[in-house]
Amino acid sequence: MSAAIAGQAGINVFKLGVTARAGVVTLSGNVPTQDVKRTVVATARSVPGVKRLVAHIDVKS
Repeated sequence: MSAAIAGQAGINVFKLGVTARAGVVTLSGNVPTQDVKRTVVATARSVPGVKRLVAHIDVKS
């Protein structure tokens, strides 16, 4: 999951917390823009095996 997100331009995965259990992925942390947040969420949802995504991501510039 972290590798998929880190592969997106402008995303510092070290500022995001990622946990996964039984297909439920939780993301937490801060991103600089709403576009980056959308990209992170879309990327996480596209990873095989993700059944549900909980995004606790704040936009802070």
